[in-house]
Amino acid sequence: MIIRHHYSMIATMLLAQVLAGTNLIAKPFRFVALPDTQIYTEDYRPGDGRKNVTDPSGTFRYFTDQTQWVAENADSLDIKMVVHLGDIVNTAQNITQWERAKEAMDVIDRADIPYGMALGNHDVEGNKDSVDYSRNYRNYFGPQLYNDRHWYGGSSPSGESNYQLIEHEGTGFIFLNIALNSDQDETNWADQVLSSHRDRLAIITTHKHLQDFRVGFARYGEKVKSGILRGITMDNRGSRSQEFYDGLIQRHANIIMVLSGHFDADFHRNDGFNGADLPIYEVLADFQGSRNGGDGYLKIFEVDLEAGTIKASTYSPSLDRERTIIDNFVESIDFIYSQAISRIPENVQGISEKLVNAALRDDVVKGVNVIENHPVYQKESAYYETLLADSFGGAVPQSVGSVADWEGFWIIGYASDRDKPLSFGTSARSSRYTMHFDFERYITEPIRSKKSHQRLWSEFLDDLEGIKRRHQDLKIFLTPPFIDLR
Repeated sequence: MIIRHHYSMIATMLLAQVLAGTNLIAKPFRFVALPDTQIYTEDYRPGDGRKNVTDPSGTFRYFTDQTQWVAENADSLDIKMVVHLGDIVNTAQNITQWERAKEAMDVIDRADIPYGMALGNHDVEGNKDSVDYSRNYRNYFGPQLYNDRHWYGGSSPSGESNYQLIEHEGTGFIFLNIALNSDQDETNWADQVLSSHRDRLAIITTHKHLQDFRVGFARYGEKVKSGILRGITMDNRGSRSQEFYDGLIQRHANIIMVLSGHFDADFHRNDGFNGADLPIYEVLADFQGSRNGGDGYLKIFEVDLEAGTIKASTYSPSLDRERTIIDNFVESIDFIYSQAISRIPENVQGISEKLVNAALRDDVVKGVNVIENHPVYQKESAYYETLLADSFGGAVPQSVGSVADWEGFWIIGYASDRDKPLSFGTSARSSRYTMHFDFERYITEPIRSKKSHQRLWSEFLDDLEGIKRRHQDLKIFLTPPFIDLR
């Protein structure tokens, strides 16, 4: 039940009392997202060539820890759905890995919890023209396994996409899992499915949609809107995520979220629009590059229809620990050092160095040691030092130095407020955040035939910022506020 907003305050209070007396107020429910499990199904052990695998029992147990935790807590937490973000296995031809994945997911299946599996690039063989492109995915998680499930909506003709239907207190949801880089036939099928379930709130999962270099994030094929890489178009490498956004997401009014994995990162954005010009949240979660292939971290989404919110958090059943923004940052040190900088275009690298130096100016940080004085870091400093060492295979290279040496990247990539770079509130890369929705509008608002003034204004501001970025003197541009994490 979604309470309409046109009630007066008094009427709403009276209605709430009546509903509370008859237990009709919709309590929150949860759904869980399992990020890429490819390193888990590979079952690496220390010495197998994966530098940050430290668990002598292997990595597969993190997958079964996840699904066992979901099954054991489904009733108490009211977990109504599980979505796998793709890259179920590491090698599509390896039957042992598929058997492990099936063993882990069978725990959820036996608990009769609805779930859907997205197709990732590691789950396919060869290319799209191959006859057996997705044979093992179809064999182990194809539609033939779910036709008797009351929550299973169906699959695309290829068997590579699927959807599930759930209900909560009279409100319907559709979870649509679409194969990565979906061709037009697959997109047309998804379009028809969404059109025929217009009265349900839609949550989309597709494996490859967003990427993040910690200094700039975007959809594949989209120009970066913030950070060092602002104005640079992310290499799509054959990905159709921007076309997917333009050709499917912006054609439907009931879509509220798009989930994805593939790129090792954890961030969210809310600057996109659906077909009714209502805001959508796009979420990326992938921890495969973390210690032990992810240390078992999964995403929990708490949906509160009455409050109009979805609260996201990140938790590891194996560690019994909630992930923090400091975890994301510490693990990013390795990522930035070993990958991101070398992949930033040469013409941007000089700017990036100046931007980091500007972030560390005395008039900005005022001599404060940002990371080591962060209360979360202080609480678990030994844990984070170990995590950093594990990221480099046991010892931090001298050239990397301490966490404090990377404060510039904290400020430009993790600080939450462009005007207050030392602020530690919710940022785009936080592991815990709240998303706000006027849920009822998503199933009642008509689809716009043209872009709204809201969207046009947003795009104009982005263009204006791009012009300023190109034509202003760098020194002026770097004067706080110098970063935009919208």
